[in-house]
Amino acid sequence: GSAGATGGWLSRVLPHEEDRITVVGAALNVLLAALKLLAGIYGHSAAMVADAAHSMSDLASDVITMWSVRMGRLPPDDDHPYGHERYEAVGSLIIAAMLVTTGWAIGAHAWAQGHSILAGQSAVAAALQAGHSHAHAHSLFVTQVPKAISLSAALFSLVSKEWLFRATSAVGRRLESSVLLANAQHHRSDALSSIMAFVGIAFAMLGVPILDPVAGLAVSGMVALTGLEVAADSLLQLTDAVDDSLVRKIGKLARETEGVVDASAARVRWSGQRLLVDVRVQTDPTISASAANNVCERVRLSVHQQLPLAHEVLVHSTPYASGLGAGVLGRRGGSGRNLPAQGSGEFFKLGGSGSSPGESGRATSGLAEAMAGPGSPGGAGCPLGLLARRPQHELEADVRAAVRGACPSVRSVEHLTVHYLQFHAAVEVAIHVDDALTVREARLIAEGARNAIVSAVPDVAMADIHLDLLESSPQSMYDEYNSANELTASKGVELELRGPLRANDPGETLAS
Repeated sequence: GSAGATGGWLSRVLPHEEDRITVVGAALNVLLAALKLLAGIYGHSAAMVADAAHSMSDLASDVITMWSVRMGRLPPDDDHPYGHERYEAVGSLIIAAMLVTTGWAIGAHAWAQGHSILAGQSAVAAALQAGHSHAHAHSLFVTQVPKAISLSAALFSLVSKEWLFRATSAVGRRLESSVLLANAQHHRSDALSSIMAFVGIAFAMLGVPILDPVAGLAVSGMVALTGLEVAADSLLQLTDAVDDSLVRKIGKLARETEGVVDASAARVRWSGQRLLVDVRVQTDPTISASAANNVCERVRLSVHQQLPLAHEVLVHSTPYASGLGAGVLGRRGGSGRNLPAQGSGEFFKLGGSGSSPGESGRATSGLAEAMAGPGSPGGAGCPLGLLARRPQHELEADVRAAVRGACPSVRSVEHLTVHYLQFHAAVEVAIHVDDALTVREARLIAEGARNAIVSAVPDVAMADIHLDLLESSPQSMYDEYNSANELTASKGVELELRGPLRANDPGETLAS
């Protein structure tokens, strides 16, 4: 009952699990330091006095751990827009340095102790060879034999510090906290030093003191190696080292998402206990920006579901381009010039039927000049041509002018969409014609508009012409949708939309 009450009190004072285990470790270190000091003094054990000093040094490790985890919990601010979680890696690096220093100190002490024992034994041997009595020779090298209390203190320290190591490690693994895991290793180093003290005291009581420094040198190497391993892990976090397994997993999740053509790049980095993820996906270049954003959102949700530690997932979308984007609009009925395939001396067709062979050759030459840029000797497919692509408003103005100049029967261009497909552009145009025209007459007008665009605008390699029968544009569609949302928000009416939103769509209903 009292243990439960104590645990409840501690949980109320320190609600975070990492704080509680660190405070428990600090309290245990103070208790062990006092116990070892008393046992070393009254038990005539220099090793136990040194181990007490080591336990007191562990308090510095606990202070650093507490500081690191509390700093890591601070929310993002203007100076740290990604948060403060990397303070844990900084704390781990400091504790790693302490472990290496502890290992060096243990090794130096063991070396000096071993040298002293060997020097004393050499003095005894020299005295015996000089003819001195056995009692006189051993009087040159007198050591006090430790008492059982020192051995008991070393054993208690070993058990308690091993328990603290396991408890701290469990919390660190559960919270994915690098600084808690580093502090756990520091507790383990104290347990190892207690083993060294136990072995030294035991063999000193048995009359074999030389094994004490030997054990100390072994423990020194283990502690220093642990410190180097913790330092390596901390540096990997601080330098944004790539985790190949996570990169492959994120790329696989992105490629399995519907709407993603390919995942070209993924980046992952640790920030304390959390993951920051950047992934770039490629989508169909003919879909709308909102549709591409929807694909990115599905990728983001998929990564969050499969990687619970992913705190922030940024998904970037770029249009998919294979060669020159052959057939992208062709699958939807578009048509345009014949263009040279990248890396090939042959020509291929982008879309349906269109220009004659002679026309396609002239068109290709004009496009090559446009893509190469002013004063550039390059031809079609030159990467520098990306810099020469004109902005959308200029292309739209030229396309509208070409349609108006060549097709007087076109009443208006209702909406126009420009697609940039690697080294060239493609357009989708919705035109409005007289309602009295037949389908055949309207089709001939559309073909004339397409040919006029491809011939008059060298930047455009493909044109897809649509007849707009309802005189509606994407902008009017969004305006109508936003107006409906504002209406329902002001009047408390539920808006139900079935299917795509269009003017006079029977699937659009307003239900009170």
